[in-house]
Amino acid sequence: MHRKEVLADLSRLVPRATVGALAPSGVGALRIEKFVKLCLETAVARHDLIDIIPAGIDLAVPRGDHRPALKAPVRLHIFDRATHDIGRDLIDVGARRQLGIYSAERSLIDLVRLRISWVKRLTKSERPWKNTFTAATGRRAVEHPPQSGFRWRRGFALSVVNVTGHLPTPRRWGTRVSRGGLSMTKDASFKKVVRRHAEETGQRYTEARSDLEGLGARMHHEPYAERLRAHLRDRYGIDPVSATKLSVHKTYVFRIDRNDGSPWVARAFPPARPRAGVEGDAAILGFLERQDYPAERLAVDDAVSDFDGSAVLVTRFVEGVQLPDGAAKFAMMGELLGRLHALPNDDSVSRPGGASGEDPSREGTPRQDLLAALSFLDAVDTKVAADERERFEQLRDQVRSADDGQGLPEGLLHGNLLHAPDHAVLSEQGPVAINWKASGRGPRLADFAYLMWGTGSWNPRRPNQERIDAAVNTYRRHVEPTDDELDRLEAVMYIRTLYLVCFGYRRALTNGRTFNEWGFIKPPEYFSSTAAATRAAFRR
Repeated sequence: MHRKEVLADLSRLVPRATVGALAPSGVGALRIEKFVKLCLETAVARHDLIDIIPAGIDLAVPRGDHRPALKAPVRLHIFDRATHDIGRDLIDVGARRQLGIYSAERSLIDLVRLRISWVKRLTKSERPWKNTFTAATGRRAVEHPPQSGFRWRRGFALSVVNVTGHLPTPRRWGTRVSRGGLSMTKDASFKKVVRRHAEETGQRYTEARSDLEGLGARMHHEPYAERLRAHLRDRYGIDPVSATKLSVHKTYVFRIDRNDGSPWVARAFPPARPRAGVEGDAAILGFLERQDYPAERLAVDDAVSDFDGSAVLVTRFVEGVQLPDGAAKFAMMGELLGRLHALPNDDSVSRPGGASGEDPSREGTPRQDLLAALSFLDAVDTKVAADERERFEQLRDQVRSADDGQGLPEGLLHGNLLHAPDHAVLSEQGPVAINWKASGRGPRLADFAYLMWGTGSWNPRRPNQERIDAAVNTYRRHVEPTDDELDRLEAVMYIRTLYLVCFGYRRALTNGRTFNEWGFIKPPEYFSSTAAATRAAFRR
């Protein structure tokens, strides 16, 4: 495409050059080539380092390129061709398109060194970096500067060598460095939440913002059944006749009935989940088959494929029924977990596991469940009613102080065996564990503690000794917990239950409802008494 056409498109789609117009929803149809990059004041605003709405869009074009006459509020800047791509990042603008943008570090350096007039407009002092830098930004500029080795000339890209000395001393990630009271957002309340989230999760500010704003998109995925069926036919040469959803919770899981063989299960995971994670699922299922462990089996050797931006895993459908209620169910689950945790360590199953992983960015050890829980809460912080604020903050404090199981004996975890319905079915050969997305190595107590939490009776919530004994007796055939594991059992029981409360809290407030599912973590006496009964059962 001719560059004049590109800029003409920009002119039509962004008649008023505002920062908000640069959001994905505003530029989904933009046709932008690699030579165009957001720069200077526009880039700094996009990185949330100022709250001024630029009067025009700053675009960087390599020196020597054609400069068309523009009627739109676009400010064209000519940069040295040799250094034009240094410090270049990409932002997603929707419809699988990306727009070039200079990093926060380069943009700030360009502004300071080019003596752009916005400096005096923004600050009362002659030192804008006091107000516009965060510690995270400063640390990135010091630790990850643009490539050096080129000279600065007025109007062109510049070297960072003599600039990093002006950066403030790096502090904790997410800690704001400000003395001038500069507002960092058009929505100060949400920005405050994002900064706090960045500090508590160890993320950069922009990562924390994406973490909160992209939650729903990362978790929800509903592929077209007919397209999936056609993909499997083309990829594997099978003759599928139908693709039927298997779960109300997982809209991407399908039963594939075939004319030419037994049915399969196809999981077309959300696009946010990397293919490497799905390949890890397949590696674990292959290991379990070699160990003769009762799990679902891969449908074919190359069971992972790419489909419409998603990674798809195919397994054989397990014919069976739900596990029976009562003590028999917990005896079967105790046996499944005990056998699993006792399996030998192997490089093919060494990935961290145990977290639910509904948010693909939070797969890993059980600690990721707690970080995900914070994300769920922070995503709706500004929606919390005043009369619910105290309870909301108490919940956040409980998540922050929870025991993540670190330092306890590890094993291969399933990560999500207890569910509704459970991720185990009773086949003709016996119980079979399914859905291994959360699996990997982690503290084995996390798996077992969640199972023990599930043994209790409801209305009123109280321990059920028969179910506790059933789970303990089968689990200990394979694994005998250490004293440290038994001592921390009560605390570790809260990991998944806090996650579920926070997940439900976000869902309720997002849908305009009041959250009332506190039974996952209430009453605290249930946790202490169930843990005590479990310790007693192991010590008998």
